[in-house]
Amino acid sequence: MSQAPIVADYMDTKFFTLNPNNSVNEAINLLKKNHLIAVMVLDDEDKNKVIGLLSERDCLKLILDQTYNQLPKDNVSNLMQKCPEPVSSSMLITEVVEIFFNNSFRRMPVIDNGILVGQITRRDVLRGLHHLIFK
Repeated sequence: MSQAPIVADYMDTKFFTLNPNNSVNEAINLLKKNHLIAVMVLDDEDKNKVIGLLSERDCLKLILDQTYNQLPKDNVSNLMQKCPEPVSSSMLITEVVEIFFNNSFRRMPVIDNGILVGQITRRDVLRGLHHLIFK
């Protein structure tokens, strides 16, 4: 078996973000328009600090809860899930597997030196492991 690949080999450096004051309507429109399953939420003051993730699951739950009422004019901050510790682009894919096992997130922010540089998904990790094992 060859050396384990690192996060930087598989992460996506093109991503969308929201801030905690975006409306739920804006968030849902961003998810729909760009065919996203989740988006990172950045701190208002420190644009490189990821404070949460908002998933289509979060939005679906809210809509189902509000079936007989109008969609609330809530902000993203009231709906997002708090973000777990981010990963760095130099981490081994095998290390990231454990992080995914220990939480329900399907994607993680990649932070290097306090700067958001990308995101990595469970699918990216699976590709990396497949490449490691079957290369």
